[in-house]
Amino acid sequence: MRFFKFGTRRDDDLTVDDGDRRIFTGKGDDTLTYNHDEDGGMRRYFNGGRGDDTLVVELTQAQWDDPAVQEEFVAFYDHVEHTGSSWWGRMFQRPFHFETIDISVRRVENLTVSIDGVTFDPRDPPVIETGAQDDVFVVSADLINPHAVGSTDPNIVNVGNVLDNDGEGAALAGQIRLFDENGDNSWGHADLLPDGTLSFAPYEGITGHERIDDLQEGEQLTFTGEYTNVDGTTATVSLVVEGVNDPTYIRVNGSIYDAGYEPSTSASVIDPDNDVVSAVLIDDPTNPYDDVLVFDLNSGRLSVDMDLAASEGIVIGDEMVDFTLQVTLDDGTVSDLDASVNVRNVGSSVPPPPPPPPAAFVDDIA
Repeated sequence: MRFFKFGTRRDDDLTVDDGDRRIFTGKGDDTLTYNHDEDGGMRRYFNGGRGDDTLVVELTQAQWDDPAVQEEFVAFYDHVEHTGSSWWGRMFQRPFHFETIDISVRRVENLTVSIDGVTFDPRDPPVIETGAQDDVFVVSADLINPHAVGSTDPNIVNVGNVLDNDGEGAALAGQIRLFDENGDNSWGHADLLPDGTLSFAPYEGITGHERIDDLQEGEQLTFTGEYTNVDGTTATVSLVVEGVNDPTYIRVNGSIYDAGYEPSTSASVIDPDNDVVSAVLIDDPTNPYDDVLVFDLNSGRLSVDMDLAASEGIVIGDEMVDFTLQVTLDDGTVSDLDASVNVRNVGSSVPPPPPPPPAAFVDDIA
């Protein structure tokens, strides 16, 4: 086991290892790093040299939180100032003994504390936030209501973790309810899990996702709530939902099926940010089936013109029929939207055209 460690005549960075009981830094401006958590219960003696030497003491947060440790570290500087900065004063400086961490220091001018890689002067410690801290989470309305793909089901979105800035070892003591600016919490359901994860899902219908869906670009909704940390401190959580310029889309419900009455299904053109003024089917010359489709924006019905199908002899057994609507919004925006619908058994009752007459028989035998 080694009891002594010596520096050189240069500027040294020395680390206290197991068995290093007495350390002499030597000449130069030296830095000596000591981890109190790994000292093995051995008393240490640190001796600086003729340069400007610094002792870095690595502690845990719990060790530093001891008021006796903090008082003693500040008292070290009083000891240094009382000794003076002259060579003579440092040469005959009495050792300073740290009772709380059981080390003796002599001829060392500077003292630094290091906690989890954060170093600071013990006379001016950083303010370490503990307990519940306020949080603001910003999410897009698209994440909560994915209308871009035509869905009406609200998504459950994990918007963040309220404990990320609450300090080490934080835990929750309660749950949370989110309210809008008018004190209304009927928008949706917020869950705050024990690990701090905050999730939000708007309720279906006009009280939830449709109201969020109506947010236009530049508009915001802010929900706020309060939660309590296990240490009894409380903080505010804010969820900011930002509106976006949502695309227009077509929603087709079900198939078109000839069951003895006019075959049709419900369909709608939806633009969350504007009113739809008109929607007109565009004929695709390469698609014979879309000729017989009819769309009525007011009634929201997509149907097949049976008379037209019969007159053109169109029979659709079971196929996905593609179609295009030219949509005009109240802001003047015009766009072509593609969609498809499953058409089954349409035109099957139309009798097939009669076969052509057989060729005339000519007897060439004289």
